[in-house]
Amino acid sequence: MRETTSAIYPISLDQAHELAERINLPGLRTTIEGTLYWGHLCSNLSDATLFALRFDAQRWPADDPDVFLMITSNPEVTKDWYDEIRLPMVAIEFGSLNDLRRFELALWA
Repeated sequence: MRETTSAIYPISLDQAHELAERINLPGLRTTIEGTLYWGHLCSNLSDATLFALRFDAQRWPADDPDVFLMITSNPEVTKDWYDEIRLPMVAIEFGSLNDLRRFELALWA
């Protein structure tokens, strides 16, 4: 059995596949799938807190304290209630920790 590692990212399936191809991740050892989760970018802590309470959301762990990306799979989040940026979440299983690091370096560069 091979050792794998996985992570979730606020990008589309197309973006994930393009980036994996660009950095030559091994196709047989890398699995990219969409999730039921969505990221909702709030403009400030107050909005993020209200969003978390209303939709049972969790804050994306970011190094920047001014980034309020809230993650939820709640289907009640609609364009009528929330009119900010909405991002799909993609789950990726990497064949190694090195593959994950290469992907993140390219993603966040």
